[in-house]
Amino acid sequence: MIQGFLRSIRSENIDKRIVRRRLLRRCDWKLDPSASYVVAGGFGGLGRAIVRWMTKKGARNLIRLSRSGSGSSETAQVVVELQEQGIHVAAPKCDVSSAQMLSAALTECALDGMPPVKGCINAAMVLQDAVFDNMTHAQWDLTVRSKVLTSLNLDKALPQSLDFFVLLSSLAGIHGSIAQSNYAAGCSAQDALARHRVARGQKGIALDLGWMRNIGIIAEVAAYQVQRRNAADMAQIDADELMALLDLYCDPAQLTRRPLFAGFAHDPGSTALLHSRDGATEDIVADGATMFRLADTAPARADVVIQVLAARLARALGIAADDIDRGKRLSDYDVDSLMAVELRNWIAKDFGAKIAVFDLTSGASIDMIGHLVVRNSDIGLTTLS
Repeated sequence: MIQGFLRSIRSENIDKRIVRRRLLRRCDWKLDPSASYVVAGGFGGLGRAIVRWMTKKGARNLIRLSRSGSGSSETAQVVVELQEQGIHVAAPKCDVSSAQMLSAALTECALDGMPPVKGCINAAMVLQDAVFDNMTHAQWDLTVRSKVLTSLNLDKALPQSLDFFVLLSSLAGIHGSIAQSNYAAGCSAQDALARHRVARGQKGIALDLGWMRNIGIIAEVAAYQVQRRNAADMAQIDADELMALLDLYCDPAQLTRRPLFAGFAHDPGSTALLHSRDGATEDIVADGATMFRLADTAPARADVVIQVLAARLARALGIAADDIDRGKRLSDYDVDSLMAVELRNWIAKDFGAKIAVFDLTSGASIDMIGHLVVRNSDIGLTTLS
């Protein structure tokens, strides 16, 4: 399963939504075995998982860039493992935050026979946690360089026509994180760079991840696990879920430019949406579940579902709810399978109805979906008082 941080139906929550594994079977594309792929950020738990994912997708030439190079025994073991599979691995010692070192490393790889680069994932990160008032400039600089300069340097040094350019960012860049203002700033910069690349007509996305449960620094450091549990502001993400996101967004044929995590239209600390056009519309969205339960007939319930669905679409598209035609299909409003999954999970949560994604994407009108939800709801009319 993919677990994504998508906007909850209720404005006060950042919720977790699920994309079932069956949707992933359509991602049968392969990486180009005659191209090179760059992974910045080393052979830590996260880096190893990404490298293994790349090899499963068909990559045969990998450039791994990190400040430590291939000197550690663990790194050497991974390199040997890959080489035994016939993978050509280059692991030069390179601080990617240095434009000069990056240029030299890429030149060295090319001279050693590595083919042109067609994709890049930047997983580089150095944490230097401290309350901002007590943070030294060195602490600020080291973390910011690991996020900002590595991304900018890769953007400038690599070919302009990459199949994918992925920056592993964090929700910390959206709503902050305890004693990590430097990290939050770096993640925000990565988000901006991704938007800038897309504006230039290039591939680029920043994945604003939450708490990586079973790989990466939080999984490896008990103190960070305690901090995340105490903060309780991020849901957990598994390695398989991250790989599924990469499977989606590294696809060379992927044309969608809608961010997967586009649901943060409000301040997480506030119940007021920042971009509300119509207060009544927002009330409908927030109170849809209650209105559904209070409706005393099936047609009345269907009308509630239709109104709330129209309001959600209007909010996502930045238009008035009255402009949503209930006789049209969701696809007429550019609802793709990912958005359909979000809607499917919201319907299950608020209306107690199990609806397949296919039912939402197969051409049914908004009006038909409203009645389908009512028929499948397990919230019986007889329970109403």
